[in-house]
Amino acid sequence: MISLRQFSRSKKVNLYAVQSAIQTGRLSKSLVKDAKGRTKLDEEIANQEWELKDVAKVRNEKDLPAGDDKNKNSNFTNARTVKATFEAKLAQLEYERKIGRYCLIDEVKTAAFKSHRTIRDNVLNVPDRIFTQLAAEMDPHKVHKMLMEELLEALNRTGETWGFKSNGK
Repeated sequence: MISLRQFSRSKKVNLYAVQSAIQTGRLSKSLVKDAKGRTKLDEEIANQEWELKDVAKVRNEKDLPAGDDKNKNSNFTNARTVKATFEAKLAQLEYERKIGRYCLIDEVKTAAFKSHRTIRDNVLNVPDRIFTQLAAEMDPHKVHKMLMEELLEALNRTGETWGFKSNGK
């Protein structure tokens, strides 16, 4: 007869693994109670049962206590993998931003504001430039033509400010 603790030492497993094997029925025929009512194992039968159902093959996560080194290493490895993946994605994003594939949203907002401000200013300057000519003109068709020419000129100036060439219309 051998105690559960002695059996776990002989098999080089923790006590919890032996207790779990008893609870799941892997060690059932070898269980014996001593004179004081303590659970013991018949060493010969326990060895046979243990070899029949090799713990290394049957073992799963419930056989390992929460603080087992295997779980710690697995969690640490997973955390390192997640961190490395994140850093790689961040480096790729930074590279793509530097080569011009992406840009910062603040840069886009600033450029959009400046372009809209330029358009607004050029269009709002049209009445100040031609109001005297419009006041002197009596033909509505000529007034319309003058307005269209000035507005097109203002919009073309805006495009040229941003590096675009006008098509002459």
